[in-house]
Amino acid sequence: MNLLLNLHINLLMNFPMNLLTNLLTNLHTNLLINLLLNLIFNLIFNLLLDLLLNLLYLLLNLLYLLLNLLYLRIYVTALPTL
Repeated sequence: MNLLLNLHINLLMNFPMNLLTNLLTNLHTNLLINLLLNLIFNLIFNLLLDLLLNLLYLLLNLLYLLLNLLYLRIYVTALPTL
C-alpha cells in the first residue's frame, strides 16, 4: 500500500516535468510535421479550388458561346427579311 502511494505521488510530482521535457523535445518535430501537413492540405485545397473556379469559368464561356451562336443563327435567318 505504501509502495502504491509512493508511486502515485512520484507520478504526480514528475508528470509536469515529464510533460514539459516531452513537449520541448518533440516541439521541433511537431512543428515540422504541422508545417508539412499544412503545406500539403493547402496545396490540395488550393488546387481543388482553382480547378473548380476554372471549370466554372469554362462553363460560363461555353454558355456565352452558345448564346452567341444562337444570336448568329437568329441574325442569319432574319437576313432575307431585311
